[in-house]
Amino acid sequence: MSQSTSAQQPSKEQSKWLDGGRQESGNLHAAESGGPRIVPNSSGHVATSLESSRIQADPCGHGSCTAPALAAVDSITDDDALFVRSLTERFMSNPAGDDDIRLVQRQLGRYPRGMVSVGARCAVCGAPFVVVTRPMLTDGTPFPTTCYLTSPEAVKAVSHVEAAGRMAQFNELLAQDERVKSGYVRAHRMYLAFRSELAGRLGDDERHIAGISAGGMPTRVKCLHALVAQSLVMGNGINPIGDMTLELISDEFQPGVCRCSIHEAQSR
Repeated sequence: MSQSTSAQQPSKEQSKWLDGGRQESGNLHAAESGGPRIVPNSSGHVATSLESSRIQADPCGHGSCTAPALAAVDSITDDDALFVRSLTERFMSNPAGDDDIRLVQRQLGRYPRGMVSVGARCAVCGAPFVVVTRPMLTDGTPFPTTCYLTSPEAVKAVSHVEAAGRMAQFNELLAQDERVKSGYVRAHRMYLAFRSELAGRLGDDERHIAGISAGGMPTRVKCLHALVAQSLVMGNGINPIGDMTLELISDEFQPGVCRCSIHEAQSR
């Protein structure tokens, strides 16, 4: 489905961060080329690529990547509300099947609790990139991270950007660039609206996560995995930080280029 708002060109500040990030990521990968790739997880533990499949259960530390909402936020525009309703309808009309659940379970190394649908797929092989998760799990646990990144390739690529120190620089950009700041607040509101639509359709209680989105929105950048997941689910032009991160990792991960290893693992 096409976006109701077209993507904007990067500002000078955004371009500066993107260019610097590509150089830093390249240096990080070059340093690793002589040995196993380093993949840090949210707790600071560093694992080699041989171990990385065992740290996918919670790649971005969702328990710590949420942030309280602004004291008061305006409602989303009519166009954004229509987009969110259409997005919700699409996912509710295409619930996760047994094959998708099995694939995501292999990606995460655990059963994907609360999985409603696949939020984004590889354009070539159809492997899941992101799952849409219900606001309340079946055991009553509130779950604010509605868009959850599952692709091992995407998780590793984003981890490289985080390891290069890009979150601190994105936070600086957020403080300096008004267009990025306003876009980030809009992304936060749309995340909440999307989850609210899901909650209404599923009969889930949102009271314990009211106003909480993911990734540090709307005021900080705390988890790039969550922001990239939103960009993959909602498309370019919604989350500026998620979009910029996807540009930074394009050498390792692109939605239109199949680098999915899940099928290789499945055939062994």
